Amino acid sequence: MGWDPANLTDRQWSMIDKKDRQGFGKRAKTQAEIQHEKTSHVERHIHDQFTSFCDRNGIDPWHSDPTRKSSIRTGYPDFLCVRDGRAIGIEFKVPPNKLSPVQEQRFADLRAHGTQVHVCEETSEGAAYTKATRIVSEFFNLVGQI
Repeated sequence: MGWDPANLTDRQWSMIDKKDRQGFGKRAKTQAEIQHEKTSHVERHIHDQFTSFCDRNGIDPWHSDPTRKSSIRTGYPDFLCVRDGRAIGIEFKVPPNKLSPVQEQRFADLRAHGTQVHVCEETSEGAAYTKATRIVSEFFNLVGQI
């Protein structure tokens, strides 16, 4: 007798320490853990694309690595794009992720000081990148130069 891992529910898997689940592979992940991995993968891809866009257009993209714990203060946008003494903030969100209350407050503070901050949501494939590149292109007057 024993237990069959295939018959465990998400709730049961979540109650087992992650280290103890390692030998069971993907089936030992909860739906929330799987969703988080997918969301993180999509966000990393968008960040890579956007960084390349900035590099191609002479924009200095200040951002932290989304795969690591951030070393900047909580609530700041993913990117601060700087060119010619001007800066604009860009935040990428992949549903079901939303702005945290800290982010909402920090963005409001930045806007109150005159800094534009935009949230670009991945509502369909490529939507966040397309929106961000359009906003940044208009902000830095790159339209027609790309």
